[in-house]
Amino acid sequence: MAINLDYPPGATPLDADELVSLIPSHITTQGELNEWEQLNILQGEAWARKQRKEILNETFLRQLHRQMFGETWSWAGEFHKSDKNIGVDWLKISVELRKLLDDVHYQIEHAAYPFYLTGLPRYLHFLW
Repeated sequence: MAINLDYPPGATPLDADELVSLIPSHITTQGELNEWEQLNILQGEAWARKQRKEILNETFLRQLHRQMFGETWSWAGEFHKSDKNIGVDWLKISVELRKLLDDVHYQIEHAAYPFYLTGLPRYLHFLW
């Protein structure tokens, strides 16, 4: 089944390798993909709210990403392997994530900001 994705201005189109990674075979339009991803994200959010473990580490964040996108993309929980229209150079994702987590740990330890103002909620989306 062919897929017809309409990209908004500034969006990075999915390349052929990424499209092959799409798990559901019933998706044929951008709207269907957006709806499916949103449902998967909500499931990931529900999973995250039940966790009672250290969340400020790469392992947890990869698990969260897998929970949020694992029914949509086979690469869920993995870092990009190509540059996108937002975020850091894909070769630097691991290093930048480590720096972000270190910054957030410091901010929490020193009560620098309320949690919702720490770097994690604001900048995490730039890494994947």
